[in-house]
Amino acid sequence: MARAQRKQGQRKTRKLTDSEQKIVLDERRFKEIRDLLYIEFCLDGFHDISVYDALPVQMNVLAETYANVSNVDVNVWPIEERLDFVNNLWDFCQKRGYQFPLQIKEMKKPVETIDQLPNSHSSVNLVVNLAED
Repeated sequence: MARAQRKQGQRKTRKLTDSEQKIVLDERRFKEIRDLLYIEFCLDGFHDISVYDALPVQMNVLAETYANVSNVDVNVWPIEERLDFVNNLWDFCQKRGYQFPLQIKEMKKPVETIDQLPNSHSSVNLVVNLAED
C-alpha cells in the first residue's frame, strides 16, 4: 500500500515537444530583446539601469538578489540569458502573487520606415536648411 501511495505522489517528468516549447515561448511576457530596453532596476537608489544596458557585474548583482543563477557566463551575461532571467523572474512572481521587482517603462512601438507607411512614395525630397554663421 505504501508503494502505491508513493507511486501516486511521484510525477513523471518529460521533455516538452517542439510544439509545446513553441507555445511556452509564445506565452512569455517579454518576447523580444528590445523589450529589455524598457525593463529597469536600480542598485544605488538613484540611477535606473535597463536590463539591456547593464554591465555584466550589474546584471550579476541583480540576478543574485533574486535567484540562484547557474549556467550563465557572469563575465558576459549574454543578452538572451538576460531575457530568460527576466521572464523566469516574471513567471515566478506571477505564480506566487508577488509584485515584479523590476520597473517596466512604457514600451514604444517600433519606428515605421517610409516603405511601411500607408500611401508612401518611393522617393522623398528632403530639404535641409543650414544656418550660416
